[in-house]
Amino acid sequence: FIPEEVWPFTIKPHGTKGFSWILTGADFTYKIANTITPNSRPNVMIEIRSEALWRLGPEEAINIALGIITANKGYIVEAKLSRVDLCVDFLMSEKRWASELMEYIVTRAADAALYFHYKKLTGIGIGKGVISARIYDKPSEIQQKSKKEWMYDIWGIQEIPEGKKIIRIEFQLRRDVLKDLGLRTPEDLFQKAVRAWAYCTKDWLKFQDRPGLHHTQR
Repeated sequence: FIPEEVWPFTIKPHGTKGFSWILTGADFTYKIANTITPNSRPNVMIEIRSEALWRLGPEEAINIALGIITANKGYIVEAKLSRVDLCVDFLMSEKRWASELMEYIVTRAADAALYFHYKKLTGIGIGKGVISARIYDKPSEIQQKSKKEWMYDIWGIQEIPEGKKIIRIEFQLRRDVLKDLGLRTPEDLFQKAVRAWAYCTKDWLKFQDRPGLHHTQR
């Protein structure tokens, strides 16, 4: 991060949940506490927006997010992960995208749900709390909600091929799960991201007997 650069942001008129100030911009949101030392909450909570992650890559996005703090004479004592979202997009036959997919889901989660828009399947939600998963029609979500048309540039296409769907599989992991996996810092994630993917899929069995890892039932 070059200190001479400008990061435009808006200051919200109120704080939230122990944070006195909220600064939000195109790439990041900073929640800042009015404390000198961290307690049960950190001094600063940073949310990195998806566009920044796709455009810059996770490592560069985090470096810039922390660089904004140090460029303004802040001191980074420790950076810890509180939430990680993993995703993969793939092209599949439109005929295969149907509610019958629910019959093939293998999970320990007690909750699962189908989502429709005008009787057309848009997504499947699995689990809640510290770990959850979503499988959904990404172009449909872009059209109806997020308006992130730039994803087509990421995919390298202008439109969805006829008879096909682009489906996103997305896992959301919160701090309790990340601790189980030994993923406490951004550096841990970059070096051991395979553990997070393995935990979310059947490949976790390969990691269960390794020293320093224990399996938490979810």
